[in-house]
Amino acid sequence: MEPHSGAQCRDLDRGQRNRIACHPVVLQQSKTRQRHRGYGSVAYSRSAWIAQFENLPLGKRESSSAANLKLDPESFTTRVLIAFGFRLLQLWARTLRYEVDARSAVLETPVKENYIGALWHNRLLLISYALQRFAPHRPGAGLISASRDGDLVADLTKRFGFDVVRGSTSRLGASAMLELTEVLASGRDVLITPDGPRGPAYELGRGIIFLAQKSAAPIQPINIEYSSCWRAGSWDKFILPRPFSRARVIFGPLHRVTPTSTEEEFEAERRRLQDAMMALVEMH
Repeated sequence: MEPHSGAQCRDLDRGQRNRIACHPVVLQQSKTRQRHRGYGSVAYSRSAWIAQFENLPLGKRESSSAANLKLDPESFTTRVLIAFGFRLLQLWARTLRYEVDARSAVLETPVKENYIGALWHNRLLLISYALQRFAPHRPGAGLISASRDGDLVADLTKRFGFDVVRGSTSRLGASAMLELTEVLASGRDVLITPDGPRGPAYELGRGIIFLAQKSAAPIQPINIEYSSCWRAGSWDKFILPRPFSRARVIFGPLHRVTPTSTEEEFEAERRRLQDAMMALVEMH
């Protein structure tokens, strides 16, 4: 793990911007409405949806060996690790000094429109805490990778008050993506880390575009920047903020994906959203 602060954090991995994939998390249920605009297009059969997702290159599939290494969520060791991790994250998050930069109406009440949130994977650590603190009117559930690491993340997410749907970018992910569309149709939000769970970092996967087109929901780019941090040695150089540093939670302008009829048009939409998300990033 490498420590970085200030300009060092911002200058790290500058070459990754040009190298610039689906790990969703669900947010809140709107208590006052059920969204029907555009979401009525969910009238596809489940088998048709699964077939479309299987033909869509969403990312790398989980290997069978990884599935066999799943932790037992009921084991004593796992419970201790989760309880300790949850308390540590709470204490860690509370040492930070926060600033919220809202460039959309996401924090306003009552909820007027549901969205698909988009957050880069290396900013994932404190997103549950930030949403719980700054958008308590938008609680919900998270779609977490059906991997060994995902077991721990799923239980931690539950402890922050969010429900969990398990899935990945493999076949199970196709079913989970259909479930996310049904969540949007019911009047709730969805959040996705579109370069997760395995990268490449800052490369937007196709699944979020597909979901936006099928649901007609707008996309809410989200980012978290820190004044001082450590970087893990993972594929995305996962960001770990230093205690007592400053955290800026950014909600960018809402982004609407347009329908496409060709592969070239679809790729243009993918790049357009990727650029919108990267426009919020200062620390690469």
